[in-house]
Amino acid sequence: MKRLLLSFGVSLLILVGMSVTYAGLYYLLSQSTDRATLLTQEVGSKTAELVRATNVHEALSSLTRDEDALNQYLIGKEDIVTFLEGIQSVGKPFGASVDVLSVSNDVASGHQRINLSLTVTGTFDAVMRTLGLIEYGPYDSVINNVTLNSAGVDAKKNSLWTAAVTASVGMKSVSSATSTKPK
Repeated sequence: MKRLLLSFGVSLLILVGMSVTYAGLYYLLSQSTDRATLLTQEVGSKTAELVRATNVHEALSSLTRDEDALNQYLIGKEDIVTFLEGIQSVGKPFGASVDVLSVSNDVASGHQRINLSLTVTGTFDAVMRTLGLIEYGPYDSVINNVTLNSAGVDAKKNSLWTAAVTASVGMKSVSSATSTKPK
């Protein structure tokens, strides 16, 4: 019986030891599972952030291309003199002369623009064609006011007309879009 009791005691000790070992390993496994779940959630969160950043970068690239396309119709500050020289020569093919009287910033509108004051002199047809080229040229330009007056006759006995014109032209603003990758 002593032998049986000793076997029972050893078995009981082995059972208790195995139970404690099992509980300890179960606890460690539970903590590792919780940590793995937390890391999986963090990876998912970082992946979602990366997808959002990629989408924002693509949208920004698209915006930059759109902005570049729109800027083709606007004048840069560095191009004002060239633009004014072009305006002064636009009527020559029709026999009209264009004089720029004044240039000023348009601070009242929401978009950056310059205001021009011009006179166009020539035959009625030449003046009208010149005004059309100014308004419908390759820039964002609007003729705000035109006053047309007879200016007498030229050497060929053609009646001359003078148009006093106020116009505004769109200016490029500082670029808001950038195509650098987010970090």
